[in-house]
Amino acid sequence: MKKSNIPQELTNIPFGQIFILTDPHKGITSKNVNQILSVFSIAGNLGQNHIVNALPIDDSELWDCFVCKVKTDKGVQILISDNDSLVEMLCEFWGLDYDKVCKTLVLSDRYKKSVSIVGKSHPTRVSVSARKSRREAGLDDNATRLQLITDHTRENTLGDIRSTFKDNFNFGLGISLDEIIALYKEEEKNRKSYRLDIQVKWKKYKEFVPGRGMVQKKKMTACDLSLIDNMGHPYPFELEAMAKAIYLTYLFFEDGIEYTQITYSDEFYELFKQIYNKLPRTKGTPRRFNLENKADLDTFTNYTSKSRQAILKVTNDTYAEEQFAIEGRKKDTYGIAGATAENRDTVRKEFNIK
Repeated sequence: MKKSNIPQELTNIPFGQIFILTDPHKGITSKNVNQILSVFSIAGNLGQNHIVNALPIDDSELWDCFVCKVKTDKGVQILISDNDSLVEMLCEFWGLDYDKVCKTLVLSDRYKKSVSIVGKSHPTRVSVSARKSRREAGLDDNATRLQLITDHTRENTLGDIRSTFKDNFNFGLGISLDEIIALYKEEEKNRKSYRLDIQVKWKKYKEFVPGRGMVQKKKMTACDLSLIDNMGHPYPFELEAMAKAIYLTYLFFEDGIEYTQITYSDEFYELFKQIYNKLPRTKGTPRRFNLENKADLDTFTNYTSKSRQAILKVTNDTYAEEQFAIEGRKKDTYGIAGATAENRDTVRKEFNIK
């Protein structure tokens, strides 16, 4: 597909997800449902994971198109495809060879109207600049936005369900009550919850101290972070030392902290310094971030966004990412929604924070 003017909002979509663009006045139509199912079918045939969300957009030229964010040798790009270029977009999204996929992929008759395997057009590419204004403090070097945590309410969810029922009846989709009940029970059975697990390991050693002789000391050898789901399965996620120190510091701010406060917060810096100095493979005392400085702001937001990327990578679950990454709770305020008093007590004890 070809389009010259791409809405700025599309550059803020997260990595790891595919979005179908919809008419905000109609919502998800029966055509969209079939398009989404075609992505599921393709993913199943190719053995790939998929997260598909709908994104309402005002530009009518983009309705019923798909969009995703990828890293390329030319930097971060937004790919926008219509049905004719969808397979090519998905191949790049999953890192597959498009020509090989075209030779082997077989679609059922149901989806051939929604997808062309060997399309005549190509996805539209939009490069995403890493340079953002101070107001967009939730972006890392690859322009990944720290999304504000969605306000999930019973009323909104019931409205979404009602809208789905209307589509089922209005467009004759034929989804029966038994199928709905079966889906409900399946999702209830497969529902996941998580908790944050922090495991710290120490090594004892002896060191000569003038006037005291050999003194026994200890140093931290590991500080491992994991999410544990309700079935007991662990999802360890990796963060480099600086990103880990910032992450553990955020644990102490139960209600989050505004970016504008971090520069001047003695509490934040003292916690951050104590944690960083005890982590393995760190040197020296970390400097204080001045988030009024563009370079420092870019560096800091790059570190905070790494928790989001790491958690999404190991869980492939946006709920886990939303609850346990450093995410926005309201305008300009970020924190770790799922952090508990037990997590804070663990860090306080292991890092000897008074």
